[in-house]
Parts: sequence; C-alpha cells; structure tokens
Amino acid sequence: MLDFPFCWVRRSDGMLCASWKVDGFKIEAETIVDDCPELGYLGEIVDYQDNRTIATSEEGAYFLPLRDYEAELKDKYPEKEAKRLAINYSFEDGKRFLSHGKTWDQLFLVVRVLCEDVQLSFNSMGGMESDSEESYFSKCALELAQDAIEEAKQKAEQIQLRHLSRKASVIEFALRYALSNIGDIEDCCEDVEGSRSYPGSIGTSEDLAQEIESVLSSFANHD
Repeated sequence: MLDFPFCWVRRSDGMLCASWKVDGFKIEAETIVDDCPELGYLGEIVDYQDNRTIATSEEGAYFLPLRDYEAELKDKYPEKEAKRLAINYSFEDGKRFLSHGKTWDQLFLVVRVLCEDVQLSFNSMGGMESDSEESYFSKCALELAQDAIEEAKQKAEQIQLRHLSRKASVIEFALRYALSNIGDIEDCCEDVEGSRSYPGSIGTSEDLAQEIESVLSSFANHD
C-alpha cells in the first residue's frame, strides 16, 4: 500500500480537500463537481430503438452504449453467451450513465502550488468519478503536483530575479546620483581638520568616485 504525504478531508458538500508542503511550497488539492460532464465513454441517450438500445424511464428515450459488446465478444464466446454478456454489460453501462448526478458525479481534481499564500501554479484533470477510491485521487494529485511544483519553482526564481533587478536599479540610481553630486558629498563629509575623507576605507573623493565607477561598470557588465 502506498504512503501519501497527506490525508483527504471530506467537506460538507462531499468534495475532498488536502494540503501538504514540498520544498517550501504549500500544495492544496481539491475535487470540484464538473458542471459539464462528458459521459460519452459510457454511451448516449437517443430517440430511436434498435437491437443495442435500452429503454429508460423516460418515454421515447433510449440508452445506446458506446461499445458494441456483442461484436467484441462474438469471437470469444458462443453466440448465445456473447449476446447474454453483451446485454448485461450494456445494462451496467446504462445504469451507470443514468445514475450520474444521483449516486455519483464526474469531478475535476485541482492542485494549486502556493508560496506565502500567493498562487504560483496549478494543474488539473477532469473525468474523475466521485466514487473512486481515495488512493486513486491521491496518486493523481501527486502526479499533478509534480508538474505544478516545477512550474512554481521557475516562477519563484523569475520573481526573485525581478526583485533583485529592482533592488539593483535602485542601487544603480543612487550611485549615479552620488557620482554626479560628489562635490556635495565632500562638503558633508569634511572633517574638523578640513580634509575630505570618507567613512571606512574608501579614502578621498577620487577614491570614492573610482569605487562608484567600478560598481557601475559591474552593473553594465551584468546587463
């Protein structure tokens, strides 16, 4: 039996939700009822009757299974047995089709990846049946999360780079402003003996100007 890093919680509306953490990201998963279900994999309702259709409780409406079971089984079983099995399988598909929205629903499984409550990515899949085992939802959620986490990592890196770029722009502006106003800075830093030196090991105004030019040059080379 597989171990999963989370446990599902069933909400009052019957939907599942779960959350867990991976590499500093918060992962949220939930199921949502599909308002436009696709049940074509079972069959469809038609307004005619033939040897494959099954009558429903609604007058003039018949269920036509997608699969032609008799054609699939005729080479595997004797004719009577193939017909009997085909009828049984068709009835099961019809029963499943007609019980949708009553005993089961078709769902979306949605996975979101967040960092500090900001959604960075999401992934989803549809066509899930609400009465499936929770372990199946867990397996699918982990698969969806894997791709979403990779996307989130890329976005987080891009956001960090943009943030650093903005900080660098501010620093560059401050340095250029300082360089253009070096005389004013000298006046502010003149010590009691009248010499113009600066805090730390920068030295004279010429040294300060060279230091600023060096930093600005590094910005240019980085770009």
